[in-house]
Amino acid sequence: MTLLKKTEKKHRLRYWLNKFRTQAKACKRENHINTRCDWFDLLRKNHSLKDCIATWKENVRKIKLGKKFMKRAMAGIERNECGMAFKKWKNAHSTEIQMTYMEEAGNMQSHIEGQNLQIENKKKEIEAVKSGKVAIIAKSKNLSKKVMANYMCRMTQM
Repeated sequence: MTLLKKTEKKHRLRYWLNKFRTQAKACKRENHINTRCDWFDLLRKNHSLKDCIATWKENVRKIKLGKKFMKRAMAGIERNECGMAFKKWKNAHSTEIQMTYMEEAGNMQSHIEGQNLQIENKKKEIEAVKSGKVAIIAKSKNLSKKVMANYMCRMTQM
């Protein structure tokens, strides 16, 4: 009995599998026929030539965009290399200038120190004159002599 059930199952499976295969083949055949009919319709309506031209134009546009992209990329690379070279030159030039400025700063430092000494000497002279003026005015007894002494001190400072 079990043997009979097994064989019956196999036969049924084989039957349904064959039926499924024939349906799949029919479906594939129908799809193939429909695509062929569409292709023939395209040929008859001359759409294939238009599609071909449109595809060609699209490819040309892509090639032009690719060229533009490559030109921009190359320009960017050239710009970066030029910038790096300029940076190296600028660094070398700046060290040169910096050394020049260092020398100039040393010269200016000595010049400023000399000027500071001269200023100090002038300040001492001014204080000496002021103290002399005060002494002269203090020594004068009457008002007219004080005014005259003040006038003389002012004249000597000019």
